[in-house]
Amino acid sequence: ALAEAEAAIAREMRQAASLDAGDLAVEAFGRWLGPAQAETARRREALEAAQAESTRARAVLAAARAALRAAEALAERQEAEREAAAARREQGRLDELGQTARPGPQEE
Repeated sequence: ALAEAEAAIAREMRQAASLDAGDLAVEAFGRWLGPAQAETARRREALEAAQAESTRARAVLAAARAALRAAEALAERQEAEREAAAARREQGRLDELGQTARPGPQEE
């Protein structure tokens, strides 16, 4: 959209500057140029705002991805800790069973 507006200004300027252009064409160009430049400025501002928003969105996305990776790593650590605790409990039960299954010194 911005490139189109800039191209239109350049095209109209060439036509108005042409040796074939009469006074009416030059005057019409003069009346048209102000609003055309204002529209071009509006489009440039819109483009810059869109680019800035895109940059912000990319930064937010990068932060979200980093947070996701951190959350996944935390979940993996917590799962590993749960598994280790379960293994320790099971080993404790096995040890306890082993102690109760052995004959004591008095039973021999």
